[in-house]
Amino acid sequence: MQGTQGKTPTVKSGTLTRFLRDSTERDMEAAAATSKMAGTDLLADSQPLSPQLSECSLKSLEINPVLDIRDLLRNLPLKTDMERMIHKLESSLHSKMAEMGTEIQQLDLKARRALKPITELLRNRSIKYRCSFPFALIVNYKGNIIQIASILDVPPFLRALELPDTRITDWNYPIPHQDNVQMCQRQKWVTPAKMRRNDTRFTSPQARRGRQPSTPARKRTATDD
Repeated sequence: MQGTQGKTPTVKSGTLTRFLRDSTERDMEAAAATSKMAGTDLLADSQPLSPQLSECSLKSLEINPVLDIRDLLRNLPLKTDMERMIHKLESSLHSKMAEMGTEIQQLDLKARRALKPITELLRNRSIKYRCSFPFALIVNYKGNIIQIASILDVPPFLRALELPDTRITDWNYPIPHQDNVQMCQRQKWVTPAKMRRNDTRFTSPQARRGRQPSTPARKRTATDD
């Protein structure tokens, strides 16, 4: 009984070899798929996997199988290949995001310049507006949100605000997908003030006075004497 308690679980060399080979193959397949999605050959400089996985030292597995398997994976060429792939992927994604952000900012500036005649009409009519990012000219008019996100939204925008027809030129902003063309038809603008007016907790007389309703005084009866 004492001899069985002192023993630690062991892992057979054949089982560990199959585990390492299967896991590395799956990791390389996932890395290849990621490289294909990124549009760059991230594994071009990677070295082929060493087929001699059985040469790894398996003697220390009798002490702590989990930690030793992790140490063995560190020594494989796969770790270096994965680090190189991740470094290339991060650098390529950062560069693409920087280019995309610069292009969007330039398009927004061009769109604001193109809609300058409309914004001047809005200021003359004392109609408040704001711009969102990515670009959209948004107006809250009589509780409805009306906005211009593409050149197709200009005619309905002018009709809804009863503005004169205005010709827009030099519009280079891309037209959104067909499913998102009707962007000015949205739910009514809900502000915190309107939410409080519709909530009975804030509109009751007691809430307006800022105190809770008082409890009516108990009538005095003959038994109290």
